[in-house]
Amino acid sequence: MANLQHDSKFLEETGGIAAIVHEVAGIRDAELAGGEVKRMVAVADVKGLERLLQDPNWRVRVHAVRGLGEIGDARTIAPLIQSLMDRHEKVRVAANRALRRLGAHYEKIAGFS
Repeated sequence: MANLQHDSKFLEETGGIAAIVHEVAGIRDAELAGGEVKRMVAVADVKGLERLLQDPNWRVRVHAVRGLGEIGDARTIAPLIQSLMDRHEKVRVAANRALRRLGAHYEKIAGFS
């Protein structure tokens, strides 16, 4: 009985079963996107990753930002800067980290560090 009460309270707090299903689907979409991002990074498909930055799922956008950071060439800078204004904090944080790594990389190449 206690578990049933706990489960009912959990469903009420999370918005019910529909919210849980939506969350699980979002995680699954992000997992699928993660595999796609790996393939895009392997061939340096910056345009494909830019398209993923428009995905409504923030987890997919985080994968795309990380992929752009892994590619790390000059073509990735503009979409990473754009991602600093994303509506989700985790996307913005990932973009900030990627840009900091790129900045350090370019400073080293230019002989500034």
